[in-house]
Amino acid sequence: MSTYLVRMRNAALAVKAESTAGTDSIAGSPSSGDWIQGDVTISLNPMIAPVPGFTGSLDSEVDVVGGFKPTLQITVPFRGSGTAGTPPALGTLLKACTMALTQTASAVGAPTAATAGTTTTATAASPFGTTTDAYNGMPLIVSGDQSFTTGIVDYTSGRVITIGETRASGLTSSSNLQIPINDLYKPSSDESVFINATAYVYYDGTLYKFVGLQGTWSLNITAGEFGVFTFSMMGQLLEDPSNTSLPSGAAAALTAQPAPPRWANGKSQLNKKTARCQALRVDFGVTQILPDNPEGTYGFDPAVPTARRIAGTINPYMDTNTNTALFTAMKGNTDVSLMAILGATAGNRMLVMLPTVRLQDLSPGNRGGLGEFGIPFQANGPDVGAYISFF
Repeated sequence: MSTYLVRMRNAALAVKAESTAGTDSIAGSPSSGDWIQGDVTISLNPMIAPVPGFTGSLDSEVDVVGGFKPTLQITVPFRGSGTAGTPPALGTLLKACTMALTQTASAVGAPTAATAGTTTTATAASPFGTTTDAYNGMPLIVSGDQSFTTGIVDYTSGRVITIGETRASGLTSSSNLQIPINDLYKPSSDESVFINATAYVYYDGTLYKFVGLQGTWSLNITAGEFGVFTFSMMGQLLEDPSNTSLPSGAAAALTAQPAPPRWANGKSQLNKKTARCQALRVDFGVTQILPDNPEGTYGFDPAVPTARRIAGTINPYMDTNTNTALFTAMKGNTDVSLMAILGATAGNRMLVMLPTVRLQDLSPGNRGGLGEFGIPFQANGPDVGAYISFF
């Protein structure tokens, strides 16, 4: 360094899943796959304890710094790994937010002709399986008499696929179906699949180490721009910050990631109709705590989740073709689906699928002289609220 000052731009973040919660999985040496390109804000959140007692003056005893309850806010572009079937760098953070990973290593279908269809469904044939919900949240590529990429809202044991949009003409036996290689992240309440993570944050020669991290995320996608994840993670400060140089190879690993794709020439569907919106926000809404433990690091155990409320907002233009149906669904507390697709290159395509959301308001507003709805929504159903697929 040319001075002893810390240049915050010269920073890097490494994250790795822990085999044992609270145990450093990076072990001093981040590998090339641990680096995540994103910004990090650290809050140590020390406990400040007032000391009781007289001082012989109007002044109180000096408060004492106790244990730490650190939080990390990590902002990461929404992008794939660049290789279909290889999880993205941010996948570790998703798994540390009560999400389970399902990997489809080989495409399902050759593509394979459907046996029947409608404007919102297709009935698949073997090699598609017969397990209910087996492909929920995954992408579907249709070729033949129609050519488009969509998402799967629901799948039945009879191989009936419900898609996230309404086609102008129905799918038929001339429609060929394929589920591409993909990595699917979905909400889970199974504690056995939860992970905690270790994070190393390097600030120009200063290293902070955190273990036992779990958290939540929000995703913001803007029309014509790329999506951005904000992860809010809670964990333990492993040790005092140290003067440690950024490992060689970090910069090369970070710059090797593909550019995040724009939300353009993709999909934006609400209630299976085009939602001409400016922005979509999804909040995964996980609540977590650091359990008290006087034998734990700084008096606490690794973070654990205690609740989840998946919700968000979308602001489509008011449209006389869709307004009535949306209002009917809102006032009737009827589930509707929400789907977004970004990207066109294998390995850097993403599908966001919320199959069952309840609309909670439909008040009209004004955006640039055109009517819009600012629609808050909440996902309905256990462990099905929001799927994210990279393909």
